[in-house]
Amino acid sequence: VANSGGANAESGQKFVVISAPAEGQVKTPSLTKGGKTSFIITAGKNSSAAVDVEINVYNLKYQKIDTIRGKISRTGELQWDTSKIAPGIYLYQVIIKRASGEEKLPFDKLMIRHR
Repeated sequence: VANSGGANAESGQKFVVISAPAEGQVKTPSLTKGGKTSFIITAGKNSSAAVDVEINVYNLKYQKIDTIRGKISRTGELQWDTSKIAPGIYLYQVIIKRASGEEKLPFDKLMIRHR
């Protein structure tokens, strides 16, 4: 995940999740402020068909607190409403579901802070 930067408390934070097995995976989530967070997911250069994406969010006890689902082609954006999520550190895992199977990206973390 590469932080796309430039976000503020009103617009939330955007994260870029890249899944490109031939090129490796890059991830850098950080702090999210405001009521919405966007994940921008790139399923890879060779993804011409739409794929299902699921982002599972867990607390530090590995209890699932939310799931974000969507469908993307090569690149897509999934929004997460964090306004009712308590401030703190959370883990998330991105799962990309293709016709050829499921790809689970490694767990990563993000911090939620409300103003």
